[in-house]
Amino acid sequence: MNPVNAIKDAQSHEKATVDSNVEISRISVVCISLTASLIGCWATASLFAGAISSGGPGQLTKALFTAVTG
Repeated sequence: MNPVNAIKDAQSHEKATVDSNVEISRISVVCISLTASLIGCWATASLFAGAISSGGPGQLTKALFTAVTG
């Protein structure tokens, strides 16, 4: 095998490995961001549902302090 071709093959293999690692990292960041967004939306919806079912934000705050303090 020609030494020049061996170097080119090694370089292309290294570039492909780096590119796949970058893509895997991007997919991981997107998945983590999506999960965090879904949890945030669920928490916000739960807060609004709690405020509505307790009679408003003031009653929700009162109920929270009552639950914490006993």
